[in-house]
Amino acid sequence: MSSGKRKTREDLIQVEYDLYTEMLIERRAKQEEDPQTIALRLLDLRSAEDLISFDETLTPSDIESVLLVVADLLDRAVEETVRGANPTRPTTWETIELGDGSVRVPTSVSLLLHIGENLDVPIWFRTWSSSPGYSQYLHVYARASDADEIEGFLPDLIATARSEMSPYLRRVVEAQLVHGNLKLRVVPTPLETRSGLIFEDDVWSAVTRNVDRLFERMDALVQSGLGGNRGLLLAGPPGTGKTALCRVLAREYEGSATVVIVSASVGSYMLSELYERLNLLTPALVLVEDLDLIVGDRQDGVGPGLIQFLTVLDGLMTRHTGVVTVATTNDARAVDAAAQRAARFDQMVHLGLPSEEARRAILELYLMKVDHVADLASLASQSDGLSGADLREVVRSAILDADDGTVRQKDLAAASDRLMQAKETA
Repeated sequence: MSSGKRKTREDLIQVEYDLYTEMLIERRAKQEEDPQTIALRLLDLRSAEDLISFDETLTPSDIESVLLVVADLLDRAVEETVRGANPTRPTTWETIELGDGSVRVPTSVSLLLHIGENLDVPIWFRTWSSSPGYSQYLHVYARASDADEIEGFLPDLIATARSEMSPYLRRVVEAQLVHGNLKLRVVPTPLETRSGLIFEDDVWSAVTRNVDRLFERMDALVQSGLGGNRGLLLAGPPGTGKTALCRVLAREYEGSATVVIVSASVGSYMLSELYERLNLLTPALVLVEDLDLIVGDRQDGVGPGLIQFLTVLDGLMTRHTGVVTVATTNDARAVDAAAQRAARFDQMVHLGLPSEEARRAILELYLMKVDHVADLASLASQSDGLSGADLREVVRSAILDADDGTVRQKDLAAASDRLMQAKETA
């Protein structure tokens, strides 16, 4: 009986020992995961009092560019220290789409770096995300004695990411509103060229003067104290080529300027934030479509889009320079007059419906690679009121109607009549 009790007690002691051993193992594991403990070891410090840390939280507009800089930091890291932000786990990666290409960047990583021009200052750097694409955290541990040397490390890293290391610099990007934050996204290069557009001479003259020459002579204007910004407003009914012209400009200036295509939501609520970002990405070309949807007319009530738009273009909030803004509207009368004065939009150019001569040139352009037998002069004279987009649809419809693949006069005439009738009854 007594031997049975003795055995039970030994069993309890063994259980307690096993639990204590497991607790020690878990404690050691937690210590291995504890960032402060790891930082002390990597930086060869004994006490937490000898350690200092700095942190930053990124918004969506900075994440991609900062992660590209982090990817560059990996080349300078002490190789055996590279691991996940949680050191017991590996580095995680994601692919960032950059228009026509892509690049892989680390989203969860920690690494030991040595920084400083004259001093060899070690830091332990970590970055991770709790919600990929929407937030990213940066954390640096360093020796307290090196505080002055590394205090600006994270701000400098972010500033670098926003300027010379930015994936948006001299690219075509879309500005979007994502969960209340400004988000930039690199998009493929537009395909449109000037040879595919038929405009009156005054349109091209306005583009040359307000866009091409502004970029060419921007430095001279700034040095003379005459400002380095300009605005051009393109006004005209739908289908007259406003959007196509903006896409041509985007194609032409990619590589020499940062081209930003602005969504209506960004134009209404995040315009000041956008222009602040552009301070580090100049020279820049901003393309704002459907301006009337953003600013409207103050007779219909003053909305946030109008107030912010006027303030931003005046430079009162952002003090930007080196930015050319090209905006479009279907109806210039719907754009508040205050938005059209000099120093906001310096010139308005009207893109009207094409003349008879222009309509013939447009038909010739769209039929250039199509087998056809038709009197285009006659068609042009009978299609008054049709826009360039309408004439494109006429040719498309005629190709579908052609019995043997060759577009004839009757096919084009029938397509033109259908479209004009539809416009009359609309």
